[in-house]
Parts: sequence; C-alpha cells; structure tokens
Amino acid sequence: MSRSLEPVDVVVPSISYLGEMEERLQLARDCLGQVRRCDSELADYQLNLMQLSIVLTIDIHDLRYLSIFPGSVLYSILEHTEMFLSGGKSLEDTDEPTLVTDISVEEPSEDAFTSTPVEAEPSSRAAERAQSEKHAKGGASGGPSPPPPPSRRAQGTPRGPRGEQARRVAEVKLVRERDNRGCVVTHRSHPEAAHIVPYAMLNSPVRVEKARTFLTVFLQRVAPRLSSEVHQILIPSDPQTRQPVVSGGDYAFNMISLNKHLHSYWDQAIFGLKPVQELEHRFYGDGEKTRLVRVEWRWMPTGLPAALAKSTHVLPLARKSRLAHCRRKVDLDSEGLGDFLCSELQKTTGDEAHSGDGGDGGDVTDLLGPGLPIESGYRFDLRVAAADAYKMEALLRFQWLSIQMAAISGAAEVQESLRDEPDDRYKAIYQRLEAKAMKEVRDQSSRLGSWGDAGESSEEEDGSGR
Repeated sequence: MSRSLEPVDVVVPSISYLGEMEERLQLARDCLGQVRRCDSELADYQLNLMQLSIVLTIDIHDLRYLSIFPGSVLYSILEHTEMFLSGGKSLEDTDEPTLVTDISVEEPSEDAFTSTPVEAEPSSRAAERAQSEKHAKGGASGGPSPPPPPSRRAQGTPRGPRGEQARRVAEVKLVRERDNRGCVVTHRSHPEAAHIVPYAMLNSPVRVEKARTFLTVFLQRVAPRLSSEVHQILIPSDPQTRQPVVSGGDYAFNMISLNKHLHSYWDQAIFGLKPVQELEHRFYGDGEKTRLVRVEWRWMPTGLPAALAKSTHVLPLARKSRLAHCRRKVDLDSEGLGDFLCSELQKTTGDEAHSGDGGDGGDVTDLLGPGLPIESGYRFDLRVAAADAYKMEALLRFQWLSIQMAAISGAAEVQESLRDEPDDRYKAIYQRLEAKAMKEVRDQSSRLGSWGDAGESSEEEDGSGR
C-alpha cells in the first residue's frame, strides 16, 4: 500500500465547532448589532444562511477580528456574500475538453485566439515542465480505453461578445501528462480537467472585474491572509499596462484530473478537498521538479439547509413563497440553535449511497476499489510543478472556503440564480452610509484644524506676554 493510501484518523469537520459554536454565534450577534445601529433602515436586518455560513466557516481568529469592524463595513461584507458565492457560476457553456480529447492545435503563444502574448506561458517553460513530468509513474488501471468523445467545439476559437477566452490547450496537455492520464482519486482512465477555482470566474473582462470586487470587498475582510495570497495568482497584472490579465485561471496549477462523476460532485459542493499542512516539502521521484501537495477528502453537510428550513431556527416567511433555502433568514436568538447546527454539520453527504458509474464500473462510493468507499479523512497527493506549488496550495485553500460556504448555505443548489452583484437597496443604503462617513471625516478634520488654530493663538498670546 502506498503512502497516499495509508489509513488516517477521520476528522469530522464539525468537531472543532463543538467547543466554539456558542462563541461564533455570539460574534454573529455582535456583528448584526453593529449593522442594525449604523442606519435606521437596517434596524430589523437579519442574516440569511449564506451570510451565516461565513460565521460557521472562517477561522475563529478572523471572525473575532471581523466583529470589531464598523457597522457600515460589516453591512458591505454581508451584502457581497452572495456575489462571492456566485463567482463560479457559468453564464454560458464553457465547453471544457476532457483530458482524452485529441487536442491538435498550436501552442497558445502561437494562436491569437487561444491566448494573448501577455497571457500565454512561454512555450519554452511549458516544454521544460512537460519534460520534467513525463517520467511520472502509476495511474490508470483496468480495461481497454473507450474512444475519445467528439470535440464539441474546435479548440482555439473565439468565445463571443463578452471577450471570453478559449481554453489553454497546452496547459490541459500538461495536466494530462502530470496526472498519468488518470483521475487523481481513483487512478482510473479518461478523466476530465477540473478547475480548482472555476474557469468561468475569470475568463472574460466583465467576470475579472466582478472577481476583483468580491476579492477586495469580501475576501480581504473575512480571510485577509488568503485574500493576499490568491489575488495576484488569480488576477495578475500585465507588466506593461498594469491592467488585469484575463486568463480564466486556465493553468496546470489550477487543474486536477477527476472522473466525470467526481467532477460533477465537486462542482455541486458535495465534497471538498481540505489542504493538509505539512512541515516539510515532499517531491515526486524526479528530483525536486515536481512537488506533492496533500489534501484530505471531506464529504459536505449538504442536508443542513433543508433541515434548517424545516426547523424553528429560521424566521417565518411573510407570505407563501418558494424562497431558496440559502436566502432564508436565521433567528440567531432561537433556543438550541448551536446544538442544532453542531448536530446537522456532522451529517455529511458521504453517509448516503450515491449511485452511478465511478469510472470503469462500480458505485461512486466504491471508488478506491470493491468495498472501499471514500470516507471523510481520506488523504492523497496531488502533483504540481515545484515552482507552482505555492499557487496550487493557495487556490486549494480558496476552494475549501468557498465549497464549505456553498454546501453549508445551500447556495450550491441554486448556483445559476445567485446574484453577481448587490441589489439596488444595498446600493442606496451604502451610498448614504458613505456620505455620512465622509461628512464625519470632514467634520473631524475641521475640528482638528480648529484645535490647531487655537493652539497657535495661545502660543502667540503667551509670547506677547513675555
């Protein structure tokens, strides 16, 4: 048995909550009080489940820091939560090729439609990375390979009126070779290229600008360390123009190979990959050119939104409505809310049997072999070029935060209906709050100026007296 398949202690995500749930909920109440006091129109403001998922997900130290922000800042953060969760939604079919598709086009640096010179990785570096990883061993198992699926769209074609970028086929090839043409979980053949941070989030100028907004307004406040790590990775600047580069995050360090079922489950936040911190770097057997990045499989508690909607811990709807679970308002003062959340967070999707083909036959839950289902706590290694390892690790942390929030809140169930910008009510209130804040700054500056003038006059009087 290889190191990556060694049994590990299963760590249930909610266990860490048991000792700090009440503190988290109290901090949520403190934040809510700050928001209500900052504007009369927000006196009855309530958190919905998407906003509560922040409280249940981020590091407790970040949550404590967040709770001391002014009410106007907290209001802005809360109202950008849905925008953050909508970041991965696709407005149109992105036509992602599978890794078995025979891609026969030029390198991206030679194809004006596949990428611009600023965006393209130098072909010399791509060749070097491919050469360093071509000796990778292990991988695919069992049976003859099925024929590759037909290509849905010629590679390297333009994407339409929004300036969407085509796929970087050279990077997809690198992923295919790096992962031995097999799923990184099951090692079965014919996987798909699955993005750690969704391709659709960054593949057009409009989406890049929206991503910059929620990275700055939302992530920088709720997870400041993570924000500083991922911003430059996800939205690099053109060294000549200093403008953000539209790339779609379509690089090998942002992709792993998953079979089609696991790819779909990942997109639906049915499971997440928690990065495992290690004291020392580990390398694959080709010198120090390929790093191993360890992750831990976690089935997500996707049943929480429905259970909460049926409980007494949500506020009743004003009228009969089919409001999505993620938009239901939570009563933070309801008795027993903490115990209810702790209980539901331990009921994960992996407790249920999923039907379907896991690759070469067998149930999806038997992906490690006959009678060997994947359980939360299963650890395995991802491969990545050593120079890009820090990027993959940062993006995995971003993925882990967003998947937890999407699963806990139920936002993953209604991904296509999530708003990608705050509503008009927020804009009107926030403009008023900004105007109020600016007036306070001007008044304070005026008072400081008056005190300075008074001090100078006093010194002049003292001088004349001497």
